[in-house]
Amino acid sequence: MDDFFEGRRKAGHVRESISPHSSPTFCVKKATGGWRIVHAFTS
Repeated sequence: MDDFFEGRRKAGHVRESISPHSSPTFCVKKATGGWRIVHAFTS
């Protein structure tokens, strides 16, 4: 996941957040064998 986001950061698609709020991010295996990045948006 670090490599994925580092590539996106270098391309200017994402940036590191300075917000005091955050949501955990993790990967879930797809039925097709690939990976999906998901965020746990909970209260």
